[in-house]
Amino acid sequence: MKANGESDAGFESFKKQYKDSLVNDGEPLVFGAGEANEETDLKEHLDLMHAAFNEKIETDVMPSFKKFDADDSGAIDKQELQQLCEVLGHPLTSEQVDEALKDLDLNGDGVIDFTEF
Repeated sequence: MKANGESDAGFESFKKQYKDSLVNDGEPLVFGAGEANEETDLKEHLDLMHAAFNEKIETDVMPSFKKFDADDSGAIDKQELQQLCEVLGHPLTSEQVDEALKDLDLNGDGVIDFTEF
């Protein structure tokens, strides 16, 4: 029961369903160094997932972004996007690159920054 008299039943039910969803073939899933298991509460699990996400950004995503940000401007421009597509085996026409840039450039500044990548 919460301090304001409301029931925690909804949250407890959610927490149980969430924990149950973490079980694979009767065995708890393991999420990394913290070895989250069915005894780990939701906050601990979310903290582990947040840390794993941040590590993935630092070890995989950022190096990939920097590889294609050839001029080290902190953004991928049209020419760099075209080169990226060629390296990935999908060469695009200038018009296709314009369209892709328009779709990927969420803030409309004409380039793809790291958050848009």
